[in-house]
Amino acid sequence: MPYILGCVSQKGGVGKSTIARGMAVALTQQGYKVRLADLDTAQGTSVEWYRRRLNGGGEPRAAEEYYKTAREALEKCRDGDVLVVDAQGRSSESTLDLAHAAHEHVQKAAG
Repeated sequence: MPYILGCVSQKGGVGKSTIARGMAVALTQQGYKVRLADLDTAQGTSVEWYRRRLNGGGEPRAAEEYYKTAREALEKCRDGDVLVVDAQGRSSESTLDLAHAAHEHVQKAAG
């Protein structure tokens, strides 16, 4: 089971995806096998950045995928060293599941 880092916020648009992606890239550069789970299927910021990087000829830094819930991401992402979870910009049952499972939490406040 990978080390789990959860990035959460009560609000969208506060830089949570930027922090999640930055952590994933930094850990990959240090030699860790990292997966980034984007739980915001409507916005999809982390996965969109990944797609743009690949389309621009860049090398992938971390495996990035959409998941509907934290529970789904935790069940499917059992390989690798680190799982970074970019949660939706609101509290939900999925946020609570992530809070219970994550080894570390980054909570980004507005402002």
